[in-house]
Amino acid sequence: MLAVDWSSLVVATLGVKERRDFLASERRGQAGAHGLPPFAILVLEGAVRRPIATPTMTILESLAGQTVAIVGDPPCLVVDDPESTLPLPPPGFVRVRAGPLIGAEGTWAGLAGPRRFPAGITLEAGLIRLGGRPPVAVPLGDLERFA
Repeated sequence: MLAVDWSSLVVATLGVKERRDFLASERRGQAGAHGLPPFAILVLEGAVRRPIATPTMTILESLAGQTVAIVGDPPCLVVDDPESTLPLPPPGFVRVRAGPLIGAEGTWAGLAGPRRFPAGITLEAGLIRLGGRPPVAVPLGDLERFA
């Protein structure tokens, strides 16, 4: 969890119940006699519990101590500092977003073509290097490519 300022927060995930509770609390706070200012939460991964991707975490860590804003449409974190330089991810960096390897991070090794996966499903796949292991075929729809 990253505190952005006194009126906003960046989190990896926010469950459905927690989101519903937050929205109800927000409505009560703004409906009160003094009308509290809005409190923004930027949810990076939705309701699925998985860690923030390393390149995203590196950027958030580099922004620590700086003034940033959360914009609602489109949802994003805004830095209004021309002197600020954000770190770039390593070339070919990918992360698995779904399936048995969810959350694994590695480098792109190329297209694998159609591959057969569990339950007899054939999907277009990419080859991913995860650490020192040989490349692994992962469905393209399960990948998030950063660079």
